[in-house]
Amino acid sequence: MNLFAWKGLDSCATCVGAGLKQVRDVADQVELTYEVGGVSEKLVVDGLLVATGRTPNTKELVLENTSLNVGPRGSVPVNEKLETNVPGVWALGDLNGGPQFTYISLDDYRIVNNQLFGDQTRTLTNRPIYPNTTFLHPAVATIGLSAKAAKEQNLAVDVVSVLTKTAPKYKVIGDPRGIFQAIVGKKTKLILGATIYDEESYEIINLISLAMNQQIPATALRDQIYSHPTMAETFNDLFAGI
Repeated sequence: MNLFAWKGLDSCATCVGAGLKQVRDVADQVELTYEVGGVSEKLVVDGLLVATGRTPNTKELVLENTSLNVGPRGSVPVNEKLETNVPGVWALGDLNGGPQFTYISLDDYRIVNNQLFGDQTRTLTNRPIYPNTTFLHPAVATIGLSAKAAKEQNLAVDVVSVLTKTAPKYKVIGDPRGIFQAIVGKKTKLILGATIYDEESYEIINLISLAMNQQIPATALRDQIYSHPTMAETFNDLFAGI
């Protein structure tokens, strides 16, 4: 399992890929015993979040009395048009086993609406690139490729980063923690991915998403004039060397 604990992001930098062995209450904190590479370590943190996952709420639908295919976790498999194995029956949102995000359910609706009443061009295959956010404090927002994934694919990229504390807005928020990182194609200057860790990452990651979907190069975000003071200003510095 991957162990993630928080008491400042750096406190668990060595915990990725760890095997959790024991959890013990210590006063008003939690002591975690974990193993990495055969070495046992301990970490005392303020809290422990255990995510067990979710399954579609289909038990009461009595799908076994229908001709619909049902997956092992209760989801209903669909094709790229979100249509089930039964013609004329579609499955949207968490039901179809796709990404369990509210905005994905919205786009599922758009696809089915287009299939029923539009030109039938919208499918899962042309779904726009979308970001994900983990609402910690500060929040972590990601989209596209990570630096590790780009390296594994042998892509010619520039990996650029800048600390949140370089942005004037952090003084307004009062939290200097965080970092901006982006993966940019060396020749195309197109953004291939980004990770933003700061208090307003869940908002400004959407600018990156827009740029990626519209093929807007990083140089355009670099040269943009942003309102002040905002976290978006950080793009001027983030892409300064592109």
